[in-house]
Amino acid sequence: MSTLNRASEDFRWILTGDIKKSVWRLSLPLIPGIFGLIFMDLLDSFLVLQMTPADLLALSLSVPISNGLFAIAIGFNITVAAIIGRWRGERSTRDLTKELANLLHANFIIVLAISTLCVIAIRYSELLGFRISDNNILSDYLTLRFSNFIFFTIIMTAATVFRSWGDTMATGRLLLSWLSCKATASILSVAIFHVDLIELGFIQLFSDSIFAAYSILLLRRMYDFKFATAKNRLVANTKKLAIAAMPAVSVNLIAPIALAATAQLFYNHGEAATAAFGIIIRLESILLIAPMIFTASIPTLIGHNYFASNKERCQGILRHALFTVIWIQLLIAGLVYSYSDSIFNLLGLQTEATTILICFFKIVPFSYTGLGAILIVVSALNAMQNAKIALIFTLVRTVIIYLPIVVVGNQLAGIEGIFFGFFISNILAASLAWHMLNRHWATETVSVNIVTKKKDTTKTNVSRPIEKSRDSLLTGGLSNF
Repeated sequence: MSTLNRASEDFRWILTGDIKKSVWRLSLPLIPGIFGLIFMDLLDSFLVLQMTPADLLALSLSVPISNGLFAIAIGFNITVAAIIGRWRGERSTRDLTKELANLLHANFIIVLAISTLCVIAIRYSELLGFRISDNNILSDYLTLRFSNFIFFTIIMTAATVFRSWGDTMATGRLLLSWLSCKATASILSVAIFHVDLIELGFIQLFSDSIFAAYSILLLRRMYDFKFATAKNRLVANTKKLAIAAMPAVSVNLIAPIALAATAQLFYNHGEAATAAFGIIIRLESILLIAPMIFTASIPTLIGHNYFASNKERCQGILRHALFTVIWIQLLIAGLVYSYSDSIFNLLGLQTEATTILICFFKIVPFSYTGLGAILIVVSALNAMQNAKIALIFTLVRTVIIYLPIVVVGNQLAGIEGIFFGFFISNILAASLAWHMLNRHWATETVSVNIVTKKKDTTKTNVSRPIEKSRDSLLTGGLSNF
């Protein structure tokens, strides 16, 4: 038995352990790494503020594209995690070492293709109707970002594999060590050598490439697999993984598009509103830290138990995660509501932008109870291989609920109306998510009852599709994913 298959037996607590203890056992080790991701985003902005206005402009213009790349990487990692959860939940007896190598090799080919196409698009942007190449700093920086996409995705995929196998300690250590070294190199290069944006991009690319290599070595050491086993059916596996990942990638790409539309509304209200919105989108990550942690941890529990037919356990995991997120978000909302005025007064910040921020803190954070619940439900649907349902819900939430309400709020009450639009849309979308989840579980219950009543039918009509799905995940087809 391979190291990977033995590791599968070491984490049976995922299927049988106490729900609350299992959730926190997976979640707590992720906290430092997720805080590190948030800190690195803030650090980049702070460091570039020490550079020229041209560097700052290039960084600002690259943010939507960087968010898009991050969304694509997360989408593929969601798919990888769901496939691993299915393997383990169905207790696959195949050689998981070979299967994981096939999966990661296909993922790497897709990421390499995306990165290469993006670099070519930057170099020939004029032919595509854009004039990015006219801004040399922006063009060179985007080229570095697209090149670095390969290394960034390798690190994030390794972290996904670790947590999908229940080893979030390894995930936390990898993320924290990577981000600590990257932050240290960035700070020292700006503080001591006064590098510009392009030089900083090269330094971060070098740091990420080192940790990408380290991530591959960790995977080989911990799970004893070799990429040489991934040669068979490479083209077919890559195509099937790309198709399987499309719904999850699309879900993650919708958020940056909605963010760009919202940014335009703030831009129309002047520089102070635009500056305030730039701060809000960075603070939002901190305010939503609890859902971010749980959306990284509970898919492992949900996926394993769902495909092991532990539906009641899945419901218990979701209930615990949802209630925990709700009370944490209420606590955070209460704190920022009570102390935001005092903090800005203490810092001596009394500008138009801070007035807008205070208005935001008084209204929106309370609706993050709903937004947190939405993130949990969507992550659970992805883990249960219902990414298409998650995509439909996200489209409805964004196009039918969020954008119309925010636009109407802007027309009626300006910036304050936009914030009330955030609040109302989050609560309405959370109610829809809750209804959709209950309907999903009701459908699952009906399915279980039918199978229970027809035992003979179960043997012929149910067990065979399960075996087929096991055999076809990568070697036969990801089309049923």
